[in-house]
Amino acid sequence: MRKLNPNLPRKRVVREPSCACCPGCGGALRAMGEDSDEMLDLVAQAWQLIETVRPKYSCRTCEKIIQAPAPAKAIARGKLSYAALAHIMMAKWGYICPTIAKPR
Repeated sequence: MRKLNPNLPRKRVVREPSCACCPGCGGALRAMGEDSDEMLDLVAQAWQLIETVRPKYSCRTCEKIIQAPAPAKAIARGKLSYAALAHIMMAKWGYICPTIAKPR
């Protein structure tokens, strides 16, 4: 997948699992990598990238892999946040629609 512009300001968000131990057996977890995803966002009329990181952990006892769920996206596998998508839609259609005059 194509990477977004590396010169844009970035905000890193780390989503940890809800429990610090294995939900299956209660064993200790160890870090084993992470998944990363980028979304283009519009914040106060300035573009920035929000990188969501979800570390992966494995249980030393039962070898189960634990990871926080991915956040919901406006468009599946899309690169736009809800705010960026709303801004584009309003710029394209919302600001040019004439107001409907009330009948007299």
